[in-house]
Amino acid sequence: MTITDILITYSLLTGIFSILLFIFTLFFEKDRKRSKILLIWAVLFLAASFAATEYAFWVEGVYLFDLIFKFNFPLISYFTIWLAF
Repeated sequence: MTITDILITYSLLTGIFSILLFIFTLFFEKDRKRSKILLIWAVLFLAASFAATEYAFWVEGVYLFDLIFKFNFPLISYFTIWLAF
């Protein structure tokens, strides 16, 4: 198992945890103070997922932001939606 596989696995796990925290917080948590804390954790997990994905690409020699700025529409829309969220 290479370092890239480990990073992608880490990225997937943190992304899944982030989604689960968002769903739990928005639909099932009734306490406002606790829901704010859980939302902060969900955003941190989302940022960790993004950072691990970017680092995995970097380890493989693919510069993610070079791909974005070469007018690759799916990646531009992905990052626009991610940043807007």
